[in-house]
Formats: sequence, C-alpha cells, structure tokens
Amino acid sequence: MTHEDAFPSHQDQLTHQALAKRAAELEVVAQVSMAMVTVLNSIDLLQTVVNLTQERFQLNVVNACLLAEDGRTLYLAASAGDVGRQLILEKPVLTIDQIPSLVARAARERQSVVINNVREERDYLAHPLLGAIQSELVVPIIVADRLLGVLDVQSHELNRFGPDEVRIFTIMALQLGIALENAWRFEEIEKFSAELEESRQFLDSIIENMPTPLFVKDAKDLRMVRTNKANELLLGMKAEMLIGKTDYDLFPQEEAEFFTAKDRQILATGQPVESPEHPVHTAEGEVRLIHTRKVPIVDSEGHPKFILGIAEDITERKRLEHEIQVSLERRGRQVQIATEVAQEIAAAPALDELFWRVVDRVQSRFGYYYVQLYMLEKEEVVLQAGSGDVGRRLKAAGHKIPYASDLSLIAQAAQTGEPVLVPNVAQEPRWLPNALLPKTKSELAVPITLRHEILGVLDVQHHTLHGLTTEDQLLLTGLCGQIAIAIDYRRVEARRLLVEEQLKASLVELEINNRELQEFAFIASHDLQEPLRKIQAFSDRLQSMYGDAIDERGQDYLKRLQQAAVRMQMLIADYLAFSRVSAMTQSFAELDLAEVVETVLLGFEAQIGESQAHVVVTDMPVVEAEMSQMYLLFRHLISNALKFRRDDIVPHVQISSQYVGETAAHSQITVTDNGIGFDEQYSDRIFRAFQKLHGRTQYEGTGMGLAICRKVVERHHGFITVASAPGEGSAFTVTLPVKQPVTKPGDSDQG
Repeated sequence: MTHEDAFPSHQDQLTHQALAKRAAELEVVAQVSMAMVTVLNSIDLLQTVVNLTQERFQLNVVNACLLAEDGRTLYLAASAGDVGRQLILEKPVLTIDQIPSLVARAARERQSVVINNVREERDYLAHPLLGAIQSELVVPIIVADRLLGVLDVQSHELNRFGPDEVRIFTIMALQLGIALENAWRFEEIEKFSAELEESRQFLDSIIENMPTPLFVKDAKDLRMVRTNKANELLLGMKAEMLIGKTDYDLFPQEEAEFFTAKDRQILATGQPVESPEHPVHTAEGEVRLIHTRKVPIVDSEGHPKFILGIAEDITERKRLEHEIQVSLERRGRQVQIATEVAQEIAAAPALDELFWRVVDRVQSRFGYYYVQLYMLEKEEVVLQAGSGDVGRRLKAAGHKIPYASDLSLIAQAAQTGEPVLVPNVAQEPRWLPNALLPKTKSELAVPITLRHEILGVLDVQHHTLHGLTTEDQLLLTGLCGQIAIAIDYRRVEARRLLVEEQLKASLVELEINNRELQEFAFIASHDLQEPLRKIQAFSDRLQSMYGDAIDERGQDYLKRLQQAAVRMQMLIADYLAFSRVSAMTQSFAELDLAEVVETVLLGFEAQIGESQAHVVVTDMPVVEAEMSQMYLLFRHLISNALKFRRDDIVPHVQISSQYVGETAAHSQITVTDNGIGFDEQYSDRIFRAFQKLHGRTQYEGTGMGLAICRKVVERHHGFITVASAPGEGSAFTVTLPVKQPVTKPGDSDQG
C-alpha cells in the first residue's frame, strides 16, 4: 500500500464533507416536513417551521410572510427568535410592488431571490433590527400557481446561500404551501364543527319549544308520563306504547339499568344529569347513539316531582367525525409521502434520471396501477418515462401523442393547463385506451406548469372505478409544481454552464482588446508629444526672433497658439497618467496613508501659502495599496480642494478617516473643503474623463483628475462618492479595503 492509498485525498475529504452536509440538510428538511404534517393550526405551523429552520440551519433571521386577501399586500405572519418577536410586534406590511424590497420582488416575480451581499444590492430594504445581515434568500410559497406568501431567510454570513440552499428552501417552501393549504382546510373544518356545536347549544337552550325528542318521567316510580313526536320518531314507538312504561319495559336490561341509575342520581342530588353518548335500541332493532340531558322538575317545596329528558341523536355526527379524522390521517400520510418523493426527485442529477425517479417513486409510494410522464415538444407530447416494463417498452418505441388530439386525456391536460380527472374511463369519450394497460379503470392527467408555461403532463391510472379522487388531484398538483421547479432548475443549470463558458471566452477576448487599447493609447500619446514640442519650440523662436515685426493681431494669434500648445501638453500628460493607472501591475503592500498625504502636501506648500489655506489632517489608516497610485489619488483630491475655492473666505481643507464594517475591514477617507461646491446632479459626470463643470478660463485643468481618482480607487477594489451643494463646499469619500482580496491566477483588474 502506498502513502497515497493510506490516506484519502484532500478532494475526497471535501467530497465526503459536501455529502455529509447535504445529508444533514436533507435530514433537517425531513424534520421540518414532519413538523408540517403534525401541526394543523396555520399560525402554529408557520411559527414551528420558522423556529425549526432558524435552529437547524443556524440562520439569524427566518420570516414567513403571507399574502393578504387583497392579493397585493404581504404581512409578517411568523418570525423566529427574539428579533422575530420584536418584528411581529411592529406588524409590518408591504405591497408586492414595493421597491426596494427583496421580499416584494420574490412575491412579484414569483421567483426565488438570493443576495449573498446585501450591501451591494440596491433592492435590499434595510431594517434597524437587522443591521448585521449580509446574505438573504427569499423563496415564494406557491401552490397550484397560487401565491400564498414567501419564506425569507437571512444570515450574518456573506455568500451564505448557494444553489443547494436555494433548492432546499424552494422544496421547503413548496411543502410549506401544501401544509398551509392542509392547515387552512383543517381550520375550516374546525370552524365548521364549532359552528355546528354553537347551533346545537342554541337549539338546546330552546329545546322545550322545538320539535326535538323530549320525555317526562314521574319521580315516584320513573314511569313515562309524557313524550313528543320527535321522541316517537326516534324510538319508532307511538306515544301510547311509551306512556306509563318504565325503561325496563322499553329497552334491553343493560340500557334500562343505565337510564335508571342516571334518574336515581338526579333524585338523590337534585342536580341535572347528562349522558353525552350512549346507545339506544329502537323498535326496529336499530342501535342509535344518543346524547341525553335530564333535569329535575321540583314542586313548590323543592322536592323532585318529575324528570325532564331531552335527547339528541348524534349517530350521524359521530360517523362524520370519524370519517373526518380518518380523512385527516390519510391526508397527513399522503403529504408526508409526497414530501419524501419530492426530496428523492430533487436529488436526481439529470433530467432523464429525474423523469424515471418521478414515475417509479409515484407508482410505488402511492400504489397506482401505472404512472407516466410526458414533456411538451413543439406540436407533440412525448413520453419521457413510464413505470414498470410497460413504461420502458413505450419509451423504447418513442411513444408520443399529437398535442391537438381529441382522443387523449393527456393532450387535453396539455391544451387546457388544467387537471383532467376521469373516475370511470369507460364513460369518457375522449379516453384513448392502451392495449398494454388493460386494467385501467380511472385516470388522472395533471399538467406540469411553471410560471404559466406548460412543460408537460404527469398521468396516473388506477385499476378500480373511482380509484382516483380530488384528493389525488390536489396532491399530484402540488407534486407537479415541485417537479416543474426541479426541471427548470436543471435547465437553468445547463444554460448557466453554457453562459459561463461563453463569458470566460468573452473575458479573455476583452482582456486582450483592453491591453491592446492601452498600449495604443500609451504609444499614441507619446507620438503626439513630438510634434507638440516642435510647435512650442518654433512658436518660441518666432516670438523671440520676429516678435517686433508681428502686428498686434499676429501677436494675439501667436499667444493663442502657445496657450493651446500648453493645454495640449497638459491633456496628453493627464491622459498618460490615466493610461498608466490602468496599465500598472499590482504591487500592493502595507502603506501608511499619513506619510502619503504629508508628502503630497509638501508639493502644495506654495499654493497653500499663497491662498493662506488651512489644512487639517487627522489620523490616517494603514492599508494595502500601490504607493504611486495613492500619491496620484491624494494629489488630485487635494488639488481640487485648493483650486475650487471661494474668494470671500479662507480655504479650509480637512482630511479625516474612519474604519467601517463589523470587522473594520474597510477604511473611509474623506477630503472636505469649503469651496464653491456644485449641484449633485453632476456627481457622476465629474468622474468621467475630460469632464469639467467650469470653463477653461475660470479654473485651469483638463478634467482628468477625478477620472484618475476613480480609476485608482476601483483598481484597489474600493469606490469613491461625493456630497456637495453650490456655495457649500464638497466632501469626497474614498472607501478602501484594509486588506486587498486575494485574486486568482488569470484574474485582471485592468480596464
């Protein structure tokens, strides 16, 4: 065994770590999915999901926002942690048209929004409680093309959310949407049950005046002395068969003993007695479940004289409650299975594998007779995968259906974009039988849609009549939404890889062109200086040798020629400086900007003395930078501050700095003056080459200084801004990283 065989490679370790992280994330998604299944209150469901998501994914902020009934407003329904409780108290709302807002954008565009550095995102809406947030991912919650809300997760880490996280939270949002739909249906059922209970209580309060089963017994020997029609109908006995009889005369002994015991309890305590549920045999031999209330009717001395009984037949209600409970349990199991199937589908590495996983998992987990998946291609729906041997045979034969076919449920679903459910295919004229599937009795075709685009159709078949129901339709519609996202993700990934390759080729070509352009500019600028020097030399000779012979107009022309030559020389010099900034190779090293500023100020001693300017420099930072470019930067910034001064006050220039960011990773240097200032609408224009806001005769210069400043700052991975107002001076702020980012081989900062 070699040394290399004894230890896994670094790449293998990274692969194992990635797989372990992926497995852990899927386990967390499964745990959250289980929580969704078990919690049936919508608010509790959302709070449970955001709490589990924050805890298990180690996130700083997890919010769930729901779309209001107006369809335009989002409100915060659940938020995790202490910050979340404060946010809930604020009751924040926003419209889906709001800008800036990543949450509104995700809801508006119905697409996930991932920002891994919110400081560089203009659409990011900051909040005082969330000042430390660096990354944010917002995923829309959509079920059957209906927007329910968004799931918003945020982190203090930069670049926190990659493609895997986007995919996982997209799946989670789909599951949450299905769970919300289920919870809302359950709440509707609960509300309906509560309304039924309220109605029952109301009826009980007036039951003596309503046609409900009622009977009266005498307190002496517990014989029936009165009954009503509703009680007769309940027991299947006429009044003459009931009056004067005891319970032992009317019911089996066990029931009679139960009723008699309740009656004696009333007589002993003087208190009403209620039997919430007990069986009663009717005259027809049927057993009904009865809810009975008995109260004592006392005489003037307070002694029980009669017992009033009010009965309610609860047989049907109990049956309905049982059916609802069974339905909810079945629905919960189906949602859980759908979640597991969605996770397995999401893990498919390629489209072909995804299609086969869909049909195999859906067929095996839900017990359908046959499952097949078609994709829409031009004017046909083409089979991509089918379950079992039949599916593989049809796939091998290239099975497809014309899109415009009138004899296909699959084509109908593709045409209309709506599910097609046929409980009995024998009665459906548009059903197209398949000799390979002779046991098909019912069929359901569900379109696979994404943002109103029909991608294909998922078709399931059952071997029993009415074997497919609206519950299957709802379940598979949600699953098709997840399938659509999985298909779209893989298509986008393929396009992304293609664009990346094209972009790499374009960047190489751009870098070559840029380098050639810089070389051309440098050479051209040098070549321009040679004829310029001759113009200056000959104009000087002309002035010295023939000055006396030239008239006043000629002298004016000669003077203008010399001034134009000087200005041309300045333009070439500044353009050369601008080109050198782009052409310089990186040689970043720790640099004390205090020393740079001090050296630059020495060069302005005469100008400072002449204008009596007051220059104040506070503590300057130490940053990684290129020395000569920093000299250029501060020379032009200080030159501007001294040049554009007002005549009525003494110039005052202040150069200050501060560290910014949680880790003080950047430094801000501000050069402030009390000069003439300018309108901020020109704040972008002044950083362009050869741009001036004032005429040449008013202030000297070529308009290249600030363009050089911006080029220097950008090459140092920073940025420069300005704040100004006419007559109130200007403040130029330069933000530079304290440590320059590490660039990969082949990266270029030129241009």
